[in-house]
Amino acid sequence: MRVLVVGGGHASLPLLANARELRPSGHEVTLISDCDRLWYSGMTPEYLGGVYTHADVTIDLGAICEREGVRFVPEPAVHLDPEARFVETASGSRIPYDVLAVDVGAANPATGR
Repeated sequence: MRVLVVGGGHASLPLLANARELRPSGHEVTLISDCDRLWYSGMTPEYLGGVYTHADVTIDLGAICEREGVRFVPEPAVHLDPEARFVETASGSRIPYDVLAVDVGAANPATGR
């Protein structure tokens, strides 16, 4: 079974962190995310106040994927075709799935993202 996660948000973390357990059953997990780090929003005020560093308040998605055997596609997802069961990335790659989880998080209107 092909499990595809679009967006490396908070809700995706338990799946990504335990993906290695799915491999013996033949499941493949892929993460598509245009960000390689997830900001932990609960620590943002302390980060802005200088208490924590960038590394303290972010989670390295690439490292989790590498450790757990998850394929990491570091680019935006731009199109979803639920009938054909694939997600297209900005480079034009079409990534098929059997199960899709979408967790793109919030957008900051000040950044345009």
